[in-house]
Amino acid sequence: MLREAGHEYEPWIALDDCEWFFSPSCTRLLLVNSETGFDDTTEAELRFRLR
Repeated sequence: MLREAGHEYEPWIALDDCEWFFSPSCTRLLLVNSETGFDDTTEAELRFRLR
């Protein structure tokens, strides 16, 4: 999808609770706990990765 939109080299992060949608080596996945959702820990990790 990024390639089709002309953004294939743009940085991105995926937030998801389903890790099986991504390859095991996907470093751009931020796995969200499906029971707690987007909590303080996830927010802190996202902020760290966006720096």
